[in-house]
Amino acid sequence: MKSLIRSATLAALAGAGSLTVASLAQAQTQNTAAGDGIVEEVTVFATLDEKLSVGSKSGGTLRETPKSITILTNERIEAQNLTSLQEALVQTTGVTVGAFSPLDTFYYSRGIRLETLQFDGGAPAYTGGLGFFYTPDTATIERVEMLRGVDGMYSGAGEPGGVINLVRKRAQRTSSMNVNVSGGSWDNYRGILDVTGPLALDGRLRGRAVASYMDRGYHIDRYTTEKQILFGTLEMDVTDSTLVAIGANYEKREDDAYPGWSGVPRFSNGQRIPVSREFNPAPDWSRWHLDTMEMFGRVEQQYGETGTIKLNVTQIEQDSDLKQSLVYGRVDPVTLGGSRIYGTMATYSAIQRMADLSASGKVELFGRTHNYTVGADYTQLDGGQHGYSLPTFAYGNNVGINYFNFNPALYPEPNGTFINYYPKREQSQRGVYATVGIQLAEPLRLTLGGRHANFRYDEALRAVATGATTYLRYDDSKFIPSAALSYNLTDRWTTYLSYGETYKSQGNLYLGPTPGSSPLDPIVGENMELGIKGDVFDGVTAAASIYRLIRDGQGVVEPGTIAAITDPSAGTRCCYIQQGKITVEGMDIEMSGAILPGWQLFGGYTFSQTDYVGNPTGAVNLGRTPKHQGKVWSSYRLPGRLSDVTLNTGVISQSSATYGTFNYGGITLWNASVQYALNETWTLGLYGDNLTDKVYWQPTGTLDNQNVYGTPRSLTFTVRGRW
Repeated sequence: MKSLIRSATLAALAGAGSLTVASLAQAQTQNTAAGDGIVEEVTVFATLDEKLSVGSKSGGTLRETPKSITILTNERIEAQNLTSLQEALVQTTGVTVGAFSPLDTFYYSRGIRLETLQFDGGAPAYTGGLGFFYTPDTATIERVEMLRGVDGMYSGAGEPGGVINLVRKRAQRTSSMNVNVSGGSWDNYRGILDVTGPLALDGRLRGRAVASYMDRGYHIDRYTTEKQILFGTLEMDVTDSTLVAIGANYEKREDDAYPGWSGVPRFSNGQRIPVSREFNPAPDWSRWHLDTMEMFGRVEQQYGETGTIKLNVTQIEQDSDLKQSLVYGRVDPVTLGGSRIYGTMATYSAIQRMADLSASGKVELFGRTHNYTVGADYTQLDGGQHGYSLPTFAYGNNVGINYFNFNPALYPEPNGTFINYYPKREQSQRGVYATVGIQLAEPLRLTLGGRHANFRYDEALRAVATGATTYLRYDDSKFIPSAALSYNLTDRWTTYLSYGETYKSQGNLYLGPTPGSSPLDPIVGENMELGIKGDVFDGVTAAASIYRLIRDGQGVVEPGTIAAITDPSAGTRCCYIQQGKITVEGMDIEMSGAILPGWQLFGGYTFSQTDYVGNPTGAVNLGRTPKHQGKVWSSYRLPGRLSDVTLNTGVISQSSATYGTFNYGGITLWNASVQYALNETWTLGLYGDNLTDKVYWQPTGTLDNQNVYGTPRSLTFTVRGRW
């Protein structure tokens, strides 16, 4: 199957090359004497009047929402050839992206790791762990909305760094078909077919189907991924005031010669070991295979003149098989020994259910228009796992590894022994929320909101050999307030001051004395923000904010005690104190739009400064966010007879970062692309990333492992067709 698809992809690319030669003269003659282009210019950036589904349940616009938000439209995703959520967030203001591999990625915003994901603005989803590992592909995404800071009103428990909202592709009222075929460095092949349009009932019933196939290698030796996606959705206007939509998304992904999350170690003196960027310390049998089935539905019912009731439900089931090779141990610079290779094995089966029901509208009181939102949401994740030992390849067996003369054939695939499983592994949260927007005066609006949130975790882990079971159970509830004041300076400019909270449960940690007097209160995240948004001139928007984020109450081990399980029936530990406090202060600045005819420009800058009080070991991840970070992307369509050519350039630059005791110098990465429209249907593209082939390390490593190179220079050629 792989060879068949690859051959078909290569044939399509070759055919496209022939089409280029045959069509070049024809395409040139289609330009008029006045030099008009053959393809209309596409706006790739969102405007301030773009309606959101993050930070609001009422469909408020970017201008009206008192938060820092960046939108990556489908047009920009396509223009930059961004194929994954990881690639999209790399281009997003204020987001720092790191990865041990494409399956082991992490994102930071305002110094804090991002953990909250939403679909179409629905109930919050859990993104990693508990047997659930979500790796979104942009083939099924209409746009990405990134909210920086706290959105506890609609996301419940979680970290205060921000919220990622993925807006799925929807069925359209007009028929269209899009084809995208690409091939690039390291045998990276991908194809997408996207079809949409009316099906019946005079367009009241519409559909959309997306099929995608990827077969690719990486700069890492022998590592490959094969991925298949099938996505479909139906949308129907049941009445003039009732909309119903359903859909499903299936993804099958197989990663082989998978390098895992361990990277490589350093020498014991802290120096890096001299391995190439292509080095893969994993044998060929190291793998992670995932099957994900997602089903979703949405109902919107209008009532009165301004009211809307929305129901948003999603269920995601995932089964995965992980058998990976890892390395650990610093290398002696004289003997070159000291490091070992070992393996882990597990099968996962997880199901996550999310539901959100809300009602929003407007009311007239005292001669002014006010708005309201009330609602409730629920999320539950059941994460099954079967653990296996690899007796001949276990951590304690001291199987050595030679990084300087590595031979994967020396490590045959070990057999696994079933050792434990989770009869129960459940995480859930629910909440009710309400907000009211009071129009105090024509330009001044006060928004007040509150959420009562509940969080629960319940786990049982059973050993196969003895039947012994260990438990971990805890729950928390909290009221989460929010407030914002917005003022319209002019018709073009709005300023705002906002405050929001979120929380993270740590109810399994107990205050002393032994065996524990009471559980710790939740960690509380707060975000205070002063911002301004507006139109610099027609077609160009800008936003700026200064913020102060606090994450307070992290549990740390009480001095003079040893943290130990004191209640096996609940897995509670004693003794802890609430001492850890993180403070992040900074600013975000962003501008985008058409600054001249044919020239569209995006620029984002973030300043972030962090401080930690308490046990310093709790701040190990803070330095991964650089103090300064800038992202610029420019798209210029040539004038006159060359108007079928578009030139794009971009740069991402950031100051130094730290992880543990190691400092990582600042980096600047350049990218560029060129697109050529053969005619109104076909467009060719050539994309290059890390054009200077910058050699750099990600801020992830320790002496013993997890040192990972950044991606070298790569090129991708695309053929796109539209009907």
